Amino acid sequence: MYTVHDLTSMSMREAYDATQYCEHIVDGDVLIVEDGFAVLMQAWPTMIEGESNVFHIFINESEYHEYHAQANEILTNPDALRARAVNTVAEIREEERAKQADWDQRTQNMLDDA
Repeated sequence: MYTVHDLTSMSMREAYDATQYCEHIVDGDVLIVEDGFAVLMQAWPTMIEGESNVFHIFINESEYHEYHAQANEILTNPDALRARAVNTVAEIREEERAKQADWDQRTQNMLDDA
């Protein structure tokens, strides 16, 4: 089962970047973005509904046969997707805070040892 990620608080460029580095976003996941809905196709965030100058687009429907379930749900029941969306932005920010705290602690340990 794929995860639905709410990335609407990010710009489209930030959302694209998040798909490239966030370990929580994987192939087949649905992305709710400010410009519509997308699916992560392998490494490429690709619009299903809406338009974007940043995300990729499908040339034709046969391209997303592997992602038919996601596309069907986007096109027929977007409210259900919104209801089960994960706040991925909060997860990303929490990971960044944890990494910074770890870095701060290591820095402090080095200063203490000096």
